[in-house]
Amino acid sequence: MTCVQAGKSEEVDLPTALIDGIKTRYEVIGDGPPLLMYSPAGFDATLDKWKTQGVYARIKLLEHLPRKYTCIVFDRRECGHSGGRVERIAWAHYVAQGRGLLDQLSFKRVHLLGGCMGCCPVVAFGVAHPEMVQSFTGPSEGPSIASAPISASPTISRTSSKSASRASYRS
Repeated sequence: MTCVQAGKSEEVDLPTALIDGIKTRYEVIGDGPPLLMYSPAGFDATLDKWKTQGVYARIKLLEHLPRKYTCIVFDRRECGHSGGRVERIAWAHYVAQGRGLLDQLSFKRVHLLGGCMGCCPVVAFGVAHPEMVQSFTGPSEGPSIASAPISASPTISRTSSKSASRASYRS
């Protein structure tokens, strides 16, 4: 099952990765410490939403962040050009998609950014994989972050990325 918005014909050849048997469309933009970006837009969370959705379009994150970070953006499963399957989905499934993408791209530690409903998997990722998280940020236009269930309070270490090169984040 793939969700593609009717009336949109913008077809761009971007790479895909197979994660847990599901195709994930992604793009890597910029150079610097890696930043995994969980897209905004609720149940239509595609990588283009960083350029077209509300406040994210106005502040033009994908024009600014790639100057200092290696931005990893992707269509969330069941959205855009990523695939999916019929099953009950929890935040852990979105965490697994992000983790699988990082594994395929050979990134060990990353910064995380989630917009809108992307905030919830960012928090869940930090709980599930604190050893991989350098920092996380969740700017939201709504109350989505408050609904993320957190059953543990891991210590997430934050280190300076100024002296780190892109290569040091890869395995």
